[in-house]
Amino acid sequence: MDNDLNKIESNPEALAYIGEQYKAQYELVVRQVDRLITELNSIKSIKETVKSIDTLKDYDKAILMPIDNKIMINIKIVDNKILYNLGSGYFIEMNKEDLLKKLEEDEKDVKSSIEKLSKSKKELEEALSYIDLKLRQLVNK
Repeated sequence: MDNDLNKIESNPEALAYIGEQYKAQYELVVRQVDRLITELNSIKSIKETVKSIDTLKDYDKAILMPIDNKIMINIKIVDNKILYNLGSGYFIEMNKEDLLKKLEEDEKDVKSSIEKLSKSKKELEEALSYIDLKLRQLVNK
């Protein structure tokens, strides 16, 4: 990024254009980080739910289960089989231990992605600050 900026730092129109490009990239990165944080929270919630399955040993009792943000239904657990959504409408049957391992891997991958995007976000913030500083210096000349 810095090499591009050094070449055009005396051209306010070019600096402004590059600044707009970086700002658009920054906004995309922020949205991606927000989406990944939501996904990470979902994974953590699912893990807690899966861990609590053992507390429901008495399969004769019905429990409330959310099927949407606003709807819950009474269900009875008839066995301990868990279906995991692979995506695109494909599900795989997993036992609790394998599912928890899969969720741990997913959590690790999401955290890694958040870390990488946070680094990119910081670099873009620095570049935008530099561009802003250079534009102010050019305007004040």
